[in-house]
Amino acid sequence: MILSLICLSIFAYCTSPADPQIEKALNPGNPGNPGNSGIIETSGDDPPVILYFTEKHLFAGSHALSWSVAESPVATVTTSWGTGEVPLMVSGNCVWVDETTIFILTATGAGGSAEAFLEIVPKKQAVLEITTIPEVPIFHYDPTPYYEKSESTFTLIITETNGIGCHLNYIEITFPDGRCAFSCIYHVDPIPSGNISYLFDVCAKGRPTNMFFRSYGLDDNGYTIKIKIEIPFTWDN
Repeated sequence: MILSLICLSIFAYCTSPADPQIEKALNPGNPGNPGNSGIIETSGDDPPVILYFTEKHLFAGSHALSWSVAESPVATVTTSWGTGEVPLMVSGNCVWVDETTIFILTATGAGGSAEAFLEIVPKKQAVLEITTIPEVPIFHYDPTPYYEKSESTFTLIITETNGIGCHLNYIEITFPDGRCAFSCIYHVDPIPSGNISYLFDVCAKGRPTNMFFRSYGLDDNGYTIKIKIEIPFTWDN
């Protein structure tokens, strides 16, 4: 039995109407293929058979590429990002995609060559909007010696506006000048596409000048969420 050597190569392209390779990929020769993958073309009397060329979203912008070529005992795969070549030695290695990208797979053997394409559209990231009721929280200042403090009660509303959903490890109201705030929640309910609200009773030493909301977690597509925003406030005395 004679084993033929088939070489594979993968190239990545960002979508651009001016790129003829992209136009060829988006209009594959086989009209029955799904809209995001398919065989582009073959050449030669006995071209390799590309069985599949697919991807699986892992987390955030990470995707695992998988492919199979019939009767391919040895394969060498590379991907070009425009900034150099990164070796992908085996099917199943990961690529990072932060914009719509088309990968072109070329299999070349003694009897010809075949090309397939795979379009990856990155998953969206959650977008959080932070508001309060009242719109500007009101603090009361107590100047009593040894017990000097400022207090306020308000509702904090966290809204996910991009249709993703997320889970935050904690949410916290803090003051950057070292004053204590008894206002941290460590068991945060999952936030669906919509909003969730929490009632905060905030107590800080002295008379603070700035107040911040901080949080950390992951959205439902695996992207990290790290927030620190200033919340304006006023006084009633």
